[in-house]
Amino acid sequence: MARVPLAVGPFSAIRTEFLSTSDPRWNWLVDKVPHDVYHLPEYCERMAEGERGEALLFVAAEDERLFLAPIIVRPLPHRFTVEGFKRFDAISPYGYPSPTVSSAATSDEAFIDHAISSFVEELNDRDIVSCFVRLHPLLPCPSAPLERAGTLVYHGETVSIDLRLPVEEIWRQTREDHRRGINRAQRAGLTVRMDPTWERLDAFVEVYYDTMRRAGADDFYYFPREDLDALRRSLGDHIHLCVAELDGKVTAAGLFTEAAGIIQYHLSGTGNDFVAMSPIKSMFHFVTKWARSRGNHTLHLGGGVGGRNDSLFSFKEGFSSIRHPFFTWRLTTDVDAYRDLVRQWEAISGTAADEEGDFFPIYRRAVR
Repeated sequence: MARVPLAVGPFSAIRTEFLSTSDPRWNWLVDKVPHDVYHLPEYCERMAEGERGEALLFVAAEDERLFLAPIIVRPLPHRFTVEGFKRFDAISPYGYPSPTVSSAATSDEAFIDHAISSFVEELNDRDIVSCFVRLHPLLPCPSAPLERAGTLVYHGETVSIDLRLPVEEIWRQTREDHRRGINRAQRAGLTVRMDPTWERLDAFVEVYYDTMRRAGADDFYYFPREDLDALRRSLGDHIHLCVAELDGKVTAAGLFTEAAGIIQYHLSGTGNDFVAMSPIKSMFHFVTKWARSRGNHTLHLGGGVGGRNDSLFSFKEGFSSIRHPFFTWRLTTDVDAYRDLVRQWEAISGTAADEEGDFFPIYRRAVR
């Protein structure tokens, strides 16, 4: 498909293009649609570095209708060979970087169908075998066109707090055991604050790693300190460090992103010596009031591990009764190449692939 210079305004044919993070049109277009921090070029570029890939924004435009999809294009694992020139696959940046559409396109499924068809075609033109996308639980993108082009997989629910409610109502909706824990921690002398200079970043990393070790988390989630500091420099005022302290010691800390009225709970940790106190409860309570005072409309806490209804989800739902479905979107742009890669994975792993399983693309699953 020929790529033409992108414009937004009246014209008769849909126009499509991939933009790099250095293209000033990326931010300009994102501002025209509902979005979150995950759609910003600075965020996508930082996440691409961790994937050893390249961040791109796919744009389809027709009149005032827009369809945007941020992706990271990665080389295939070295252990695989593919006939022809297929050498890449794609993934959405970490978080919820769903395709998003302008208000004029929300009810126009014909436009979205055309945009997605062009997206798949251009992925194939770029030698990309598959694409895995996490959808945003809060942002509108009609599901039917996505399902017609690929596979939608439901993983569970996420939790959010409506910051437009009065503070008293938010507190009333907080579960009783959470309220007791917050009051108990306050009586014990726990204080919570934002750390605008990130002077307690090292302490955050320490309590975060404590939490990952307790959870038995995969190596992927042990984000290096220098990566977190680089994320802070890239995002600037779009990311904040919150710390809960007792007698000068950081008991818990968390990172929260802020964009277009949405506060996202990004990462957090609790020190081993303070698990019983559960200072994260006090941190969420503080961030709710802080975010509300800044004019934001939603604090999104996310869901359980992998979207499951687990103890983490139960903890989060203690702050709000608002639920959102969480889906991922799976695209296979070259079926023959994908099947060949799966066969190679089966031969290496000695395991039959589960086509209906939670992992996509299958050939990326770790071989143990």
